[in-house]
Amino acid sequence: MIEVRIPKEIREYKEKLFFGLNLRQTITTGLAIAICVPLYIFGQKYINVEVLSWIIVAIAAPLVLIGYFNFNQMPFEKFILAWFRMNYNPQKRKFIYQPPHFTNIRNDIIKEDKEKLKLEYEAERKKAKKSKRNKNISA
Repeated sequence: MIEVRIPKEIREYKEKLFFGLNLRQTITTGLAIAICVPLYIFGQKYINVEVLSWIIVAIAAPLVLIGYFNFNQMPFEKFILAWFRMNYNPQKRKFIYQPPHFTNIRNDIIKEDKEKLKLEYEAERKKAKKSKRNKNISA
């Protein structure tokens, strides 16, 4: 099968809509603003401002987290599902012991050593023949 390589910048590109935000970020930010601004305006009459500000942060933080969080190209909801599966689902792992075959490894090493020794011996033999020829020629 033929594969076409696509650069990382193109694969991760998301179209920007408003103020450099993509659709997901725009929706979650708009939703946080739509909930928190009226809550702050109308909640001042009934709740202390300091407590109200903490309530607004508690409401806005998850919404903004959902829109802006991205880990390993996974949005927030996929990341949370993967995290729960990894940490809370029972994981069955089989342990299979496969002992290494030391005799095969030893035989391979011995074979390699024999080949090296053979090559060295042949190289020394050639040198000896050359030096013997040179002695015969010079004498």
